[in-house]
Amino acid sequence: MSYRIAICVPYLITAIAVVIIGQVMYPLPVHLGAFFTGITGVVISDLHAAWWVVKRSVHLPYRRMVRLHHWVGLAVTASVVSGAIMAWPVRDYLLGEPSFQVKLLFVFALIVNAVFIGRHTQIASTRTFGELTSRERLPLFISGAVSSLAWIGTVIAALLLPL
Repeated sequence: MSYRIAICVPYLITAIAVVIIGQVMYPLPVHLGAFFTGITGVVISDLHAAWWVVKRSVHLPYRRMVRLHHWVGLAVTASVVSGAIMAWPVRDYLLGEPSFQVKLLFVFALIVNAVFIGRHTQIASTRTFGELTSRERLPLFISGAVSSLAWIGTVIAALLLPL
């Protein structure tokens, strides 16, 4: 089995598990649990990143950062699937709601940004922050800003949903 396929298996299993759970119970607790699990992983990752930036002379532990990245990725997968299960019966209504459209855009930004964050993990584990040029630092800060904005925006848009 190739590495790319092997990396996708846990995400597929998570999605299938959430679909099965969605058949026997209302998925809101799964959705909220996945969100809080994901945001916990984000906070832990951000604390590592802040330490890397402030210390300027350390490398982040690659395996730990990859595990955190997958932890957040699995949580986002569970959140997206459970959200889709909840939204499906009222999809026509929700797709016309601006707050839902904004939430979808923020979630899409999180997913796209995850690709860039995965690449940053390699940088932070092989080079110190002090070794990076300003040009190399800029994408890291942009990615961090996108992540923060998307997580906060997702929550605000969800709270504004007229359900």
